[in-house]
Amino acid sequence: PARRGRVSGAREPPDIDLLPAPGAAGRPVVELQRVLDLLGDLTGEIDGVFSATTVAAVQSLQRRLGAEPTGELTPALLARAR
Repeated sequence: PARRGRVSGAREPPDIDLLPAPGAAGRPVVELQRVLDLLGDLTGEIDGVFSATTVAAVQSLQRRLGAEPTGELTPALLARAR
């Protein structure tokens, strides 16, 4: 069963215009969470809040890509994820 919030049929991750940080909320976080969900790193809901769950998802992505798991989204990490 698909999780609520999963983007079905999407072929490419959505663009993220702004790089959100922990504690942020809003559309940039939703876009980040969509990317993390598509990549299989987000375990929670897409809720638009850069909470501990989103930090853990970013850390998961960082580990998979061989980067230090800081939980911070950087332009270099985003480029590698694409």
